[in-house]
Amino acid sequence: NRGNHESELCTDLYGFKTHLACAYPRNHHLMHRMVHACFNELPLCYVVGGEVCVIHGGLPKFSVSLRDIARLRRGPVPFPGHSTRDRLFQALLWSDPKDKRGRSDRGLGWHFSERDTRAFLGKNGLKRLVRSHECFDGGYCQTHSDLVTTVFSASNYTGHNNACVVTIDSRCAVAPGPAWNEEYFKLEWVEEMAKQIDFHRLDFGESKSFHDF
Repeated sequence: NRGNHESELCTDLYGFKTHLACAYPRNHHLMHRMVHACFNELPLCYVVGGEVCVIHGGLPKFSVSLRDIARLRRGPVPFPGHSTRDRLFQALLWSDPKDKRGRSDRGLGWHFSERDTRAFLGKNGLKRLVRSHECFDGGYCQTHSDLVTTVFSASNYTGHNNACVVTIDSRCAVAPGPAWNEEYFKLEWVEEMAKQIDFHRLDFGESKSFHDF
């Protein structure tokens, strides 16, 4: 499902737009539009077996139903966002589970509490919330009395963390798979690209400088 990085807010800030310019120097502007057209159609949420809700971020400040989520129009992330639907859209991509509810330090989204989690699951007849969005050393973490499972599948995102996936069996039980670890950034990739591309001749349009790369 869709995460916050499947948005122009993140792809243009964290280097994806620059990577496209390096990989497709002649038509990266077209590639950028096509990729985001695909991102904009990704689902924001889905339910497995009628019991497990899967989202990228988390819950909003206010009570919400699956029907409310289903009514959201897919498309670009609403930013800065003013309506309740805008806030819900943002929360699904940016929110995090915490001990106490409150404003998110990410700038978007919300810190939702165990009470919020229980209210959402109870209102919608669900048993578990599976999400990602946060890096943990083991790639896997359970919070809110094991009602929320966080899984992170990019190893060495912080320089030392493992990656993990979860499995959902036929009884809708959620369990971690084996963790793994591989280099997040390989120097030989850059060295090989440097042999093939004249960076000084690339047209980056509005992209940032190469420090993002």
